[in-house]
Order: sequence, then structure tokens, then C-alpha cells
Amino acid sequence: MQVPRGLEGVVVASTELTKIDGQAGRLVYRGYDVTELAGIVPYEAVAHLLWFGQLPTKQQLAKLGNQLAINRQLPPVVTEFLEQAARVAEPLSLLQTSISILGGLEATKTASTTDASLALTARMPTILATGYRLRRNQTQLEPRSDLGHVANYLYMLTGSVPKVHTPCRPWSRGIYICGTHSCLNSN
Repeated sequence: MQVPRGLEGVVVASTELTKIDGQAGRLVYRGYDVTELAGIVPYEAVAHLLWFGQLPTKQQLAKLGNQLAINRQLPPVVTEFLEQAARVAEPLSLLQTSISILGGLEATKTASTTDASLALTARMPTILATGYRLRRNQTQLEPRSDLGHVANYLYMLTGSVPKVHTPCRPWSRGIYICGTHSCLNSN
């Protein structure tokens, strides 16, 4: 029996959402190369593309942005966990455990898959930023509903609102966009 070395030539999963072409160095979301998206469309538009199969209209983008904004707040049980654990646990452990706590809440159990995914997407930056600030003995910041998803995350990390007219570096937005593809390692 021939067994390939490593994972070369092994199909790990099949999906309509993404295509990873490691040989060509390409990551494709629903037919769009990430280089067509990173630095050009906001994170919310990429999330819409992945969830609903198309880039959003202006109205759809505004609706999704509002839905993310109103779901950023963490339930008290998650905030209490972060306050207790942030100084001793690793950041990814904080994120993993916080997500597990959220998954056990009744609101998550009864939500549709899309609504639960949206709420989780809205809360992950809040979890990461809160853990980051608490680990450094800084005051945790409340999420701001007047900021976009990425701008709010940067605000919660730094305490400063990103400049509106300063374009996001394409590579940094690309890192955030590539973070949406979290099921398999796409490094």
C-alpha cells in the first residue's frame, strides 16, 4: 500500500466556500481570490459573501454591520471568566473557552445557525481585545456600535479610534480577512 508523505495529495475537506491552491499560493472565497478582496472590500462584505454566497448590496452591508454591532457585547458570564483568567491563560485558550461558554448559553442553543454564527463573529474581537487589555492590566473597553467591525476591534485593543481617512494596509486587512477561513490551516 502506498501512503503519501505528510498531507501531500490528501483531500482533507470539500467545500463550496473556499478553495486553497497551495501550489499557486491562492486562497479563493466563493470564486473571489482573496487578493481581489483584501484592502478593497470591508470585512463585513467578506463575511456576507461567505454566509450568503454573494457580495452585499449597500443595504445588505449596512444591515449586517448593524447586526454585528448590536451583538458585540459579551454576556456577563464570559466577561467574568475573562476577568478571572486573562492574566494566566494563553490568548487562544481564552478565546476557545469563551466560545465554549457562549455555545452553552440558551440564546446560542435556540438561535439559527446564521444568527449564532453572526453573534459569535461579533463577539470574538471583543473576547480577544478584552483578554489582551486585562492581561496587560489595562481597563477593558466596551464595544462601540458606531464603528465598523475591524475599526471597533482596533479601538478595543488600543483605546484609540482608527483614523477614518487612513486606508487600512492591504496586508493587515488581508490577515483579518484570512482569519475568516478558520476551519483548516490556510497559512
